Amino acid sequence: MAETNLGSELLEGGDIDGAIVHLEKSLRLKFDVPEPHNNLTYALFRKGDADAAIAEAHVALNFDPNNAVRMRCSHGTNDERPIRRSNRAAFQSG
Repeated sequence: MAETNLGSELLEGGDIDGAIVHLEKSLRLKFDVPEPHNNLTYALFRKGDADAAIAEAHVALNFDPNNAVRMRCSHGTNDERPIRRSNRAAFQSG
């Protein structure tokens, strides 16, 4: 949980690469928790890696099918949409 919290703080602070490192470490410690998967999804999205973000979102949904993994997908607005392959352009332009 500490790695998840640190990863989340780094993500909020804009240290995307640092966030990814800690979120991946969190998942190595406990893989079946949706929160670090959700945060890693967003970090990968912020980094511009749409394919990895989509894949990670699917992993998160396997652990919590009722969890609507959502992103701020378009140009810094608060527009939140579920992650789908059809949102690829929004991932790449966000």
